[in-house]
Amino acid sequence: MSEKATRRVLWAALLLALPVPYWVLEGGRAPTIWLLEVAGHSLAALLAEGGSIVALISGLFLVEAILAVLGLRLVAGVVASAIERRISPDRRTIAVALFAGALLIGSLFPIYTTPLVEGGRSVNLFGIFA
Repeated sequence: MSEKATRRVLWAALLLALPVPYWVLEGGRAPTIWLLEVAGHSLAALLAEGGSIVALISGLFLVEAILAVLGLRLVAGVVASAIERRISPDRRTIAVALFAGALLIGSLFPIYTTPLVEGGRSVNLFGIFA
């Protein structure tokens, strides 16, 4: 697996499963893909209804989602570089699969918390999108 492919697979797994902290009116931990979804919903509400409060909330969600996407891109690059340097070429695909698999398995535990879902109770990846 090339370093570019490694970086992309790791980035996708991080975007989907890694809980990132956020703060919009109240704080929480959620996957970046959820932040992007909520930013999209709030932007749709802004376009449909307008208003300064909706604009503020949309802006906060959008900025935090973009920062999370870029930050996780850097993390994926660092991890991909470490895999390229330290793991032999014939075992890199296995290492990437194990790393991504561990992230996805971890997301099945209640590690996400946000006041917008289940009243702030901890949920897993499926629960945060329900």
